[in-house]
Amino acid sequence: MKIKCLHAILLVFSFYFITLPAADGSACQSFQSVSRHIHLFSGSRLELGYSTGKFIGFERSYAELGTFIPAMMGEKYLAFGDLRAYRLDNCKWAASGGVGLRSCVGNQGAIGANCFYDYLEGRINRGFHRIGIGAEWLGTCFDVRLNGYIPIGKRTHSALSVYSDFIGNYLIALKDKESCVREGFDAELGMTLGCWQDYKLYGAIGPYFYQMRHRHRFWGGHVRLELTWRSYLSLQIRTSYDSKYHTHTQGKFMLKIPLDAICGCTSLTDFYSQLITQPVKRNGLQFTHRSYSFTTNY
Repeated sequence: MKIKCLHAILLVFSFYFITLPAADGSACQSFQSVSRHIHLFSGSRLELGYSTGKFIGFERSYAELGTFIPAMMGEKYLAFGDLRAYRLDNCKWAASGGVGLRSCVGNQGAIGANCFYDYLEGRINRGFHRIGIGAEWLGTCFDVRLNGYIPIGKRTHSALSVYSDFIGNYLIALKDKESCVREGFDAELGMTLGCWQDYKLYGAIGPYFYQMRHRHRFWGGHVRLELTWRSYLSLQIRTSYDSKYHTHTQGKFMLKIPLDAICGCTSLTDFYSQLITQPVKRNGLQFTHRSYSFTTNY
């Protein structure tokens, strides 16, 4: 059902952007053989991952299941859909889904934009919702990414519990409150640090900013290193630091399974094809703040 819905979204993307004018460029020539026959699934993959440790305000380990489905249009445009589900170690769920467009720019790289919807199951049995908007430059020398996050819907949930199992007419009222982190953004500048046979080491660094309740804001910085083997396996380590959460470090393992053979499509193997079909780098998981207050009659 999810795949059918994703196909519909991609077809809408195709109908709109296929009317955009095509530009000549030597980098785009590598797509010509593929673009003559639109391969909806070419370059698609299934991703299985596990993250452990802490990153910014998120302090739980989690498993991740995702799928990336691109659709080429013409000689230079590529639309894609990205769906992800997360299982947290506290038995809560989260999900993220979005669409994006990338365009080849001469022989220098690709420029892109994307829009995502994020959901996090709250610990008080209510969920939090967020919209994410991103822009990216994927170049032959370096990459630049910028992501903005905007919460939608109710941003604070609370539950009241009354305890009266005491001798006499005594009671305690406990109020449990959970709030999502408000608006924020992150950015990074990244580049390939080295390649050895089938291995590639990638590094990135950048700032982030988030706003919390009562106008509390904080800035921070993050750095990440990612080692990839043949685009099938990746190991990533990222560290963040800010005045609120201080230093957090997280490790992530990801297995990527190409779906080209299953779908009967030709794999994209040249450099520019791999450049324009790389995964979106963003924080699909929201993080929250939890507080308690209580009152008594004694």
